[in-house]
Amino acid sequence: MSKHVIREDGNLILKFKDEVSAFNGLKKAKIKNKGRLSNHISAILFKHLESNGIPTHFIELVDDTSQSVHDVEMIPLEIIIRNIAAGPWLESLGFAEGALLQEPIIELCFKSNKLSDPILHDSHIVAMGLSDQKTLDEIKAMSMVINSSLIDLFDQASIKLVDIKLEFGIFKHKLVLADSLSPDTLRLWDKETNAHLDKDVFRKDLGKLDKAYETVLKRLEAIQ
Repeated sequence: MSKHVIREDGNLILKFKDEVSAFNGLKKAKIKNKGRLSNHISAILFKHLESNGIPTHFIELVDDTSQSVHDVEMIPLEIIIRNIAAGPWLESLGFAEGALLQEPIIELCFKSNKLSDPILHDSHIVAMGLSDQKTLDEIKAMSMVINSSLIDLFDQASIKLVDIKLEFGIFKHKLVLADSLSPDTLRLWDKETNAHLDKDVFRKDLGKLDKAYETVLKRLEAIQ
């Protein structure tokens, strides 16, 4: 886990840690300042989406490494949206890395470490009781709006949004974006050089992870 979850006054405090892991925890490390960087990047992105009409669980920053969020009923799904071909999946489907997809690919995964987060069809999700079809349709529609909004934001920061992982929950009978948004859950490339600015820097030993995250934060702050 890249963050601690603490209950406080009816809400939750997400405390981001200076830790990173990959390959289902087989590779781990402590990275100085990673918690601070992830916390501030996530706050900027949630505030941006809120300002563009997307309901989220975000309340406010608490300190350099923590933020306050609403305590929502999480839906056990991960929504992955792919804009550019990258990652292990592309090899099995014949895509060349870096290829711009004709339209975003959306994948719905059951959030289960035990089962390695399998991709599910709508009918699986409904049959398993993970979501009803109406909520599922709303999740997919909101995910595409989020993706489009963040593509535009990152483009202003000279960054490509390659793909993104989203999670949702229910708060006061309303669907909201939850969890966190950082280079842990977004694959980001420099717009000019395609240099990695996300957790792939750690996965592939491409340099210093804190420097990549710092670049993302500084560019986002510069366009606020």
